[in-house]
Amino acid sequence: MTLGYRFYRHSFIKLAILSVPVAIVLLEHLRGKGNPKDETGALVLLAFMMVIGNLGLFIAMRRAKRREEAARVQAASDFSGGLREVNQDARVMVFEVALRKRKKSRLFMECWAIGGGVLVAVFGRSYLVEGMPAAWVGYFLMLIGILGLCGVNVFYGGPLDMRLDRAEDR
Repeated sequence: MTLGYRFYRHSFIKLAILSVPVAIVLLEHLRGKGNPKDETGALVLLAFMMVIGNLGLFIAMRRAKRREEAARVQAASDFSGGLREVNQDARVMVFEVALRKRKKSRLFMECWAIGGGVLVAVFGRSYLVEGMPAAWVGYFLMLIGILGLCGVNVFYGGPLDMRLDRAEDR
């Protein structure tokens, strides 16, 4: 039995969220600010396992998505007899252009959140934001960017909402 894209995506998201504290503890330990009783070898091993696990789940997720898309295309071609409509009306073309722009904008904003979070976490160690250490705000921004890259709809209700990508009325 082959597992589907959703299973791998949810597992990947869970492992990525659980990996954040391990990465933070390892970085703090390597910077000399962590608990001196921590074993460096164990932390490095945990980080290595975290990276390998995330990479393996990401690859499995992408393969499952390709497999499901191929099955969907095969079913559609069997149903329609392989004939495709040659003339696409203007609404479909406009939808595809808007879809492409939304995807690029989402990717840019997610990468910006990760980069901005890294900058705030690194350079904002001695500052407070509404009583909260700025480094925590940076970690939160990085988490939002990572979740967005993993496929979670972090732009819910806004102009970059992933639900707008569905073509229900094409």
